Amino acid sequence: MTHTGDEGLRAPLALAIWSASIGAVLIYLMPPTGVVRTVLVASLLIIAPLAAAASCAGAARIVSRSMSGPWLMLAAAGSVAAAGQMHWHDVGVPVESWHALIDVVSLTLVALGLGWILHQRDRERIIEIALDVGLIVTGAAVVTLRWSPAAHDILIGTSSLPLPERIGAFVVPVAAACAFLFGNILLLVRGATPAGAAAVAIAGATGAFLLAGAPVALGRGPCCSAADATGLAFVLAWFSLAYAGLRVQTGGLPAFLVDGPDTAGRRLRMVVAPAVAVIMGGVVIESAWSTPLHTATAFGLALLGLLLALRVSQLLDATRTQSAERLQLAQSRTMIEVSQALAGTTRLDETLDLITQHAVRLLRGRAAIIELLTADGRELEFYAVHGLPRDVLHLRFPVNGSFTGWVVEHGRARTAIDPRTDPYIHVDTLPYLDRSPVAAAPLRYRDKTLGALSCVGRRPFDEADLALLTALADQAAVAIENARLFQQVHQLSLTDPLTGLPNRRQLERDLAREFSAAQRGRSLAVCMFDLNEFKEYNDRHGHVAGDDALRLFSRALAGETRAMNLAARYGGDEFIVLLTDADDLGAEAFITRLRRAYPGLDAAGSQRELGFSAGYASFHPSMVTPEDLVAAADRDLYESKSLKTA
Repeated sequence: MTHTGDEGLRAPLALAIWSASIGAVLIYLMPPTGVVRTVLVASLLIIAPLAAAASCAGAARIVSRSMSGPWLMLAAAGSVAAAGQMHWHDVGVPVESWHALIDVVSLTLVALGLGWILHQRDRERIIEIALDVGLIVTGAAVVTLRWSPAAHDILIGTSSLPLPERIGAFVVPVAAACAFLFGNILLLVRGATPAGAAAVAIAGATGAFLLAGAPVALGRGPCCSAADATGLAFVLAWFSLAYAGLRVQTGGLPAFLVDGPDTAGRRLRMVVAPAVAVIMGGVVIESAWSTPLHTATAFGLALLGLLLALRVSQLLDATRTQSAERLQLAQSRTMIEVSQALAGTTRLDETLDLITQHAVRLLRGRAAIIELLTADGRELEFYAVHGLPRDVLHLRFPVNGSFTGWVVEHGRARTAIDPRTDPYIHVDTLPYLDRSPVAAAPLRYRDKTLGALSCVGRRPFDEADLALLTALADQAAVAIENARLFQQVHQLSLTDPLTGLPNRRQLERDLAREFSAAQRGRSLAVCMFDLNEFKEYNDRHGHVAGDDALRLFSRALAGETRAMNLAARYGGDEFIVLLTDADDLGAEAFITRLRRAYPGLDAAGSQRELGFSAGYASFHPSMVTPEDLVAAADRDLYESKSLKTA
């Protein structure tokens, strides 16, 4: 941002500017008579704006091309003001008319330049900014017309001043007021930043310009060229602008010129409309107690009212837009939270519950439902609900002719304002839905439809709600499919692929749990089985026949095992059954039932060659580990096989 070749020169220049400012104060404190003071004052009135012009031109060279405009405008204002102090009357130009014109041009350029700086990064809000500027200028004009007799007389033509002075007397205070407002907004917004010195210097300049132009507004004298306090304000204003331009060149570019739209400045502009409304009220109330409004002032009030109405309308529209943006932001954050929550769970039931909970939250509804297609794809089953009674779980409805079935068949979201009048709503769900609006979106994973996500609302759903529900359903479908796959992989890791029974890993987990329960007083028995002469059977009939025999035995074993118990393949042709709440008698009864069930009436002749041996053991307090119980059953199995062999 800075030119390092000039860096060593800028510090002395800054010191020179502040030294000149202090010197200007001292000069104006000198006795008003004397040639020295007159020469020094005349020099300051030219040097100060020239210094500002040079410094602002340097700042325009440092900043980017798109941001150089306001600094060039301030540089032009300084050049014009310096030219105004020349003795052009020597070449036939009237002094009064010349000074009035120069004051109008230079201060108007200052006001426009400062306003441009403030709004440099807010180009997308050009209408809002234009209305604010119009309100400020018109408000300042109304105040000047109402409470400045000199400006009022000049405007309506009763003043004997020349035309340039008439214009200057009215425009100068308006421009000074605008510059003052812009500068103080800069001071409030950015005065505390690292680059705040530039903003503070600009604010000081605007205040000084206001003081310089105040006598004209009050009809008390000329502006900006007097050898009294107004002249001092004029000099200090330009020195302040010179310092601001120098600060920008040394890397002090205010952040609102580089950081994007200034939200704090926008918030401050929200005060403009209420402030103008207060001014209008004050003018009207004051006129009721004193003299009536003049035509020009009334016209200004009417214009102010029109601008105020437009600004309020724009504010309302901006408020609605911001509300929609905040809602969209909240929804986006919720979608991110949904994604993070779903990524943290792999259990299907937890995944479904999370989806229904977030659907209610995201759509501000009162209930949500997940229906998944059955294996044959003809029905939809309630798998998860939130906000509805749990007894609706596992309800099934045909795809053909149902509300969510329509969604599944057509692959797009659908809504019903009143379920009682929708022909697709199933009668069994009406007691739960009542008259609440309902919407549903398909759960689609790639080219496969898994089911539907429904939401019961508190208000009718619009197109934006349906789009949001569809987005959530798409994300939910991925999570559901991932949970299903994880569940399948997990199940495979615990299942013997040949027999379909739990494998040894699952057996060890369940045995450890049941053994702990047995140590606390619950009965537990273990039965161990193996197929007699299985190796010889494989040698005679082949391994395919051996696999069929293992599957046949496992089916008989699973068929005789209660749901609360566990039948598992221990390894090779060995199997184990855990019998909870059972003792030796219960184990013997189980083995007896299994001998009746195996091999079964449908077994092939070769399969009837295979018998099985069994051993069992029940928990005893002397057993320390689950392996002790398994070892006892294994010993009993060995003894049983030995007796058969003998």
